[in-house]
Parts: sequence; structure tokens; C-alpha cells
Amino acid sequence: MTLMTVRSLPSILLLLISALGLTCCSTPQRNIASENRPYDAVSFEQGLLKSSGMVLSTLKGLRASNDACARYLRDFQKALSKIGPKDISQVEIEDDSLAVVDQLWEMRLTLHSKISEMQERSCVEEIQNSFRLIRYLEDYLAQRKFRIPSESLKARINFGNQLVPILKQSPDYFLLRTVEMKRLHDFRRGDLLIARTPDFLPPSSSGTADQGVFNRMFLVSVDEQTRKISAQELSAEGRPRPTGSVELKTALKGGHSRILHLRAKDRSLAINADRAMQRMEPPYGAVTGPSHFEIDPRFEILEEWRDLRLTQESRMKDAIRTQMRQWMSQLNYELKSDQKLTRVAALILKELRAKDNKFEEKKGWAMSYQILSETLDSLRKSDLEIYKNPKTRKKARFHQAFRPKDIGARADQD
Repeated sequence: MTLMTVRSLPSILLLLISALGLTCCSTPQRNIASENRPYDAVSFEQGLLKSSGMVLSTLKGLRASNDACARYLRDFQKALSKIGPKDISQVEIEDDSLAVVDQLWEMRLTLHSKISEMQERSCVEEIQNSFRLIRYLEDYLAQRKFRIPSESLKARINFGNQLVPILKQSPDYFLLRTVEMKRLHDFRRGDLLIARTPDFLPPSSSGTADQGVFNRMFLVSVDEQTRKISAQELSAEGRPRPTGSVELKTALKGGHSRILHLRAKDRSLAINADRAMQRMEPPYGAVTGPSHFEIDPRFEILEEWRDLRLTQESRMKDAIRTQMRQWMSQLNYELKSDQKLTRVAALILKELRAKDNKFEEKKGWAMSYQILSETLDSLRKSDLEIYKNPKTRKKARFHQAFRPKDIGARADQD
């Protein structure tokens, strides 16, 4: 039985965006009152399959009104975040999980098709936030369906000896494709591959962070004479400039947990991007970071591949990243001046990974995103109590480097 799952939405004609910048286009006059109508409350309490179908129907009718769109998507994210192992029966895993994943994939394609309608950034940002949580549920359902243990329980993988992602099938791989890519799968000049490596994605020191899940990107290049396909890696920070060319297979076998394949809707834009790259210029203008391409309306989503052995590790790191950002913004946490966020995150990851391993050994599956978040909050509270006691302070795992500002000031006086 293959893990390759293919679903699609019908092709949708969207307005093309300017060749430079990441801006949203204007739309004809609309009846704003009708767009601000209340949407049904988001719930997954009627079973995943039925509930996801109802949510998908609502998303297809979601209008471009910034207020109604952003409000509904925030409710949608809250509902997704509450889904835990107890809410998913083994019968649902065996009978419905792949159908639910198909609907989740269709939700993402539906939301992506609406980005060009948005006149304000807040709804686009909520779309990307929704993408992140939808992915986590897709990963989790696939992991449980095919009983793929997380890599933290296995020996390290020699990625050079693995089958080529996207091009080859493996019991550990999971692939979602549009119908168009199933009919004619190809890589074209100017295509983008944005990927996630095992590296931790830290929040910024200000407590804010990009909500995307990608940290590496490649632009596909086709030699005009030999037709040989290669991939130019682009810098992931600042304006994306080419840093080196490798064979396409080498780029794909880079030890990624996921790869998203995007294509410019305007072919001339893609060709110009390839030419710009040859001049060592940013291929698609002043867009920063791989994750921004995920919500760039100039592109269409073609497929997304993931290695189910690695998705849990990424999910843990993303949960840590999100929680650290919340602790900074809501609980006044700050770093000790000589510490780095990535170092603190690594300390937290060590504790979280140990608890996730025990959970997986006992239950047979890894923690969901909801349980990861709850576990992180529990770790924070227990470590904080250890730190607040002068007699046990030195035993605190991470609060010596990362703690609430007022507590840090009092501790310095002890």
C-alpha cells in the first residue's frame, strides 16, 4: 500500500500579481455586509471526517472581508489546537484518517486560492497560521495510521542512502499532490522548493516570529541547451540570493522533514526569475524568507512531501518556538544577556523529547501538538518553582537563562 495520497481542487483563475513585491491585489466592489455575516462556530466534535467536511464547506465560501475572515480563521485555529489523541478513536484512525487528511489538504488549497483577494495582511497572516496547524494534524494522522515511530526513537538516518523524496516512494514518505501534478508531474524552470531541515527555528528576541515552518529554499533551473535540471539554493535570510547550484536529486535528499513545491502562475515571471538568479540577483524580488513564498499569491501549490520519521521532531521544535514567543509576550520572559534563544530552546527540547519518548513508548504514538503545548507549559511551571527557591535555583533547567523579568531582578538580589 503506498503512502502517496493525491487530491486536488478544480483549477481556479486568480488575478496575477505584480512581478515584484508581496502585495495583495485590488478587487471589484463587493457587498461588504454580506461578507461580514457570521459563520458557524468551528467544532470538530462530530467526528473528524464529518467535522472537517463541514469546515471545508465553510472555507470554500469564506469571503475576502478582513474582519470576518481573520475572526473565523482564529476560531478555526483554536478548534484545531484542541484536538488531542483522546478525540481521535482508533476506528477513525483506521477507517477515516486518510480521507480526513485529503480534506485538510483541500482546506489548504482552498485558503491559498483566496490569498489574492485579500486587501489586508491580517487575514493572510491567519491563513499562514492555519496552514501550520493543519499540517500538524495531517502529520499526526498519517503517523498514527501507518505507525511510523518518530526519529527520536530510532538510530540516525543516513539521508544519502534514502530514496529520493518526491521522485520515489517509500513507506516512510507521505506525499500530497494536486490532480494536475498527478496527471503530469514535472519540474520547470523557476519552480520553488521550500523545505524544512531538522534545525530549530527560533523566535526573534522581541518575542515575535514568522509563523511559517520552512527554513531552506531552492529555485529549479533548466539548462536551455542540455535541458539538464538543477537546483540553486537561495539564502534563507534577507533577500533570497543564490548561494550554489546542485543536482536536483541532491537538493531533494537534504535531510528535510518536508518540502513544498510551488510554481509561478506567470511563466514569464518564472523565466525572468531564473535569469535574475544567473545575475546573482533575488529571483522573485524583495521577498524575505522561505515561508513568505507560501503565502505569495504569485504562486500556486503543486505538492507537499514529508518524511514521517522526522515530522514529530519538527513539531516539537515548532511548539517550543511558539511557547517561547508566548512566554515573552504574555509572561514577560526575557533572556539573560549572554544567552541565545537557540541554546535555551535546546535545553527545553531535551526535556520535551524525553517526555515524548516515554509517551510514545506507552501509547504507541507520539504526542499531538496540543499535548506538546500542555507539556511545555507544565515544564515551564515546574522549572520556575525550582528557580524561585534559592536552595534549588541552581537545579533549574532553563530559568537561569530565560525567565520573567521581575523574577530575574529579585533573584539577582538574593
